[in-house]
Amino acid sequence: MAIGDITSDEKGSGARFNEGKAPVELIPLELLLPRFKDCNVRPTLRYLAVWQQGGHVSSLYDAYAALGNLREVVLEEARVFGYGAGKYAPFNWAKGMSWSVVLGCAVRHILAMNDGEVLDPESGLPHRGHVACNLRMLMHYADHYPEGDDRPAALRGDKE
Repeated sequence: MAIGDITSDEKGSGARFNEGKAPVELIPLELLLPRFKDCNVRPTLRYLAVWQQGGHVSSLYDAYAALGNLREVVLEEARVFGYGAGKYAPFNWAKGMSWSVVLGCAVRHILAMNDGEVLDPESGLPHRGHVACNLRMLMHYADHYPEGDDRPAALRGDKE
């Protein structure tokens, strides 16, 4: 299932190709934590779980910091953004899309890292760089695309 429109400049039209990908964004992430074996990616998932439940954007920054050496992570992130510019369009992501789409992408890469997979089979780039990109998108959306926040009220504990 394709999401968004590469050719559009409209806000919210950021494109993603998610055909056949598991909708892991539908799972409360806190329920995954007890089963996580990779202590290196567990803190990133923990901060992401806090954010999913209505936590402040600072939880995303904490998740990013937990990925490791800033220089290495930023360079991996930049390479993934470069890959995405070729696959979609430069700055396609900045147009915005549903936050859950980006969350799902981040979680799938974190799960691959937990399984010991270093490189994404499609891009050939580190999963960590993909996670960093998705976290960066969510950080950006918090300021520039708040209408894309589709985190469920039930997970956030909101009153209806």
